[in-house]
Formats: sequence, C-alpha cells, structure tokens
Amino acid sequence: DSCSFTGKVKSQADYAGGIVGGLSGTCSILNCINRADVTAKYAGGILGYWKKSAKIENCYNTGEISGSYNSAGIVAQLSSGTIKNCFNTGKVNMGSNCNGAIAGFAGAAISNCYWTQPEDGKSGGTSSINDGGKVDSIVSVVDQLGDAFITDASGNVILKWEASNVPVEKNPRIVISGDSSLYMTNSGAQPQATLTVEYKDMDGTPTVTWTAANGCVTLEK
Repeated sequence: DSCSFTGKVKSQADYAGGIVGGLSGTCSILNCINRADVTAKYAGGILGYWKKSAKIENCYNTGEISGSYNSAGIVAQLSSGTIKNCFNTGKVNMGSNCNGAIAGFAGAAISNCYWTQPEDGKSGGTSSINDGGKVDSIVSVVDQLGDAFITDASGNVILKWEASNVPVEKNPRIVISGDSSLYMTNSGAQPQATLTVEYKDMDGTPTVTWTAANGCVTLEK
C-alpha cells in the first residue's frame, strides 16, 4: 500500500514488476506507482505474474514495459481478482503472446481503468475491460479515477499521498492586523487600537520586542 519505484527492473527468470514480480497466494496492491523500465518474460508495471487472486486498485505506471511473452502497463498476467481505478501512460513493447495497456492476459475483472498507449487495454483472458479507456490525456479522466487521485501544479495526475509527501517551502514572517492608523479627535479623547500579531512558518514561539517612539510602533525579533 502506497509504494513507488523508480529505476530499472530486469529479470533473468520469468516474472518482473515494478512493485511485485510474481507469487501464487492472494494479495492486495493499493495506491502504488511504477516509474521504472521493466524487462522480463512476463513484465508488468505493477505486477508481473500472479497465479491466484489479486486486488489491484488506485495504481499507475509511467515506465517502459518489455515482456518477451506477456507485457502490460499494470499486470502482465493475473488469473483472477480485480483491477480498478488504474492508468498507464508508459510505452508497452509487445511480446509474442498477450499485451495491453492495463493487462496482457487476465481473468480478473477490469473496471474504470484508462490509458494513453498502446491501443488495446488487454488482449488475452476471459475478463472484460471497461469501454472508453483509451484517452488522449489522463487529466481528462482524473475525476472518474476517484478520490485517490489529484492533479499536481504541473498538470500531472498523481496519487493524493504523493502530494502530501512534497516538502512545503516555508516563508517565516510576522503578520500584523488591526487598525492601520491612529488619530486624535476634536474632543481630545486618547486614541486606542488593538493590533494582533501572528507568527507564520516559525519554529517555536519567537521573542518579539515592541517599542513605540516618535509616533511609530516597532517590532524586533
């Protein structure tokens, strides 16, 4: 859950994936990202090969996938389970058997998945895949992908947890609010005003000295 990988994966054996290569039990892969190039006989951006049931949701691939037999942006081969709310924008180099943007060979139910390349979402297996999955831009379907996804400042569709891990640049400052001016009235009443000070993006509580001289109020840290 909530894993990402960037780099390269190349398997001399049968299976390779950006997140999981291959096993035979049951599993869930949620909110994961692959940006790596993956090369194997069964190559998948998220999962290579799974003999039983898997739940894959809210995942995406941008890496280049090369499977000599089965290849796909999300999973090369999956016997059963679900693939939901996923997308692929990475290049898929076609193997000799089943290939697709989301799945190569799948018995799993595929729903609400989108891709910009290649043309087909999947090519083998008994499962169906949702209509309208091939799009020019994932941004156009970000609302359909669900609450796990957002668009970042550069216009890329990312998982929401990615944005929360980006450090926020601090801007330490003192903000003063209140009356902007003081003045005497004709009756000679003394002016009064309340100034409120807020410390923004500061570690701890700073020590601030107030002074008043020649009609000016000064704050010094």
